[in-house]
Amino acid sequence: MKRTLSLILALLILTVPALADAPDIDLSALSFDELVALNQAVDREIMTRPEWKSVTLPAGDFYAGVDFPAGRYIVSLDEKDDGSYTVSVIQNGSKTFYLLNGSEDKRNIVATFADGDVLHTTSDNVINLSRFSGLFN
Repeated sequence: MKRTLSLILALLILTVPALADAPDIDLSALSFDELVALNQAVDREIMTRPEWKSVTLPAGDFYAGVDFPAGRYIVSLDEKDDGSYTVSVIQNGSKTFYLLNGSEDKRNIVATFADGDVLHTTSDNVINLSRFSGLFN
C-alpha cells in the first residue's frame, strides 16, 4: 500500500511541472479576424484585473460590456494636455455632453456605465479611462 501511494505521489510531482510549462500558442495559425478578437478579449480581461489602472482612448465609440467592463470610471484629459475636448456618454438612449478643459479645473468627470452604455470621444490620445475607486483614487 505504501508503495502504491509513493508511486502515485511521485507521478503527481513529475506531472505538475509539466502542466505549468504549457505549450506556446501558435498565433501564426490564426486569421487576422481571430487575432483581433483574441486581442480584444485579452484587453477586456486585463481591465477586469485589480492591477489595471487606466487606458488612453483614441477617437471613437466605446461600449460598456464590450470594449470595457461596466462600472464606475474617471474619464479625464491626459495630464500634459491643456486643450478643450467634448466627450459624450450615451445611457439608455439619452446623450449627455461633457466639456473637458485642460486650462481650467474641468479635467475629468466620473461616470457609471452599465452594459450597452457608450462613451464617445473625438480626439486621439488625450482621453484616459480609469477605474474609479473613491474620492482619493
